[in-house]
Amino acid sequence: MHAIKVLPGVALVVLAGCAAPAPKYEGTDPATLLFVNQSLITIGNSLQVRKFQNPANCSGGKEYFPEIGDADSTPAATKFAPVRVEPNRPMTLFLFGMQAAYVNGASGQRSCDLILSFTPKSNQRYTIAYSLNGTACSGGIVRWDNGQWVKEESTRQRKPILGPDKVLLPGSAQCE
Repeated sequence: MHAIKVLPGVALVVLAGCAAPAPKYEGTDPATLLFVNQSLITIGNSLQVRKFQNPANCSGGKEYFPEIGDADSTPAATKFAPVRVEPNRPMTLFLFGMQAAYVNGASGQRSCDLILSFTPKSNQRYTIAYSLNGTACSGGIVRWDNGQWVKEESTRQRKPILGPDKVLLPGSAQCE
């Protein structure tokens, strides 16, 4: 779990960075991902989802899923369209959420970023949950197995490598 950061609007743009669309997987036996925003307040709360091109060290740029949002914004929704991905290949996801905040007469924005790695398997359904509530930021991956949701055992939460300004550095390794 990462601490919530209050960032000026300019830093948020730098943190989100540029992204290209992820190629759609058209093969057989795909894994299916469903992204769910479980934040209690979804008004003023947005979620961006990216996939690192190099899942091992989070480098090589990020790709977005056209099914759930464009390169720079994703609507504040609770569920997004399912995404078909290539199975049996490691994947590292970057989830970035932002929430408008009004505390003690001052307005601002809270943000939370999570980096999760896992290896989706053929013909499996996964839910990737994200939540930004007050000062709590959390997320995880579950898999549908024999009629129930179970924690995906290959999931690993990664630690971001931040530059001197406490933002991810584009083009370099971005996680441990």
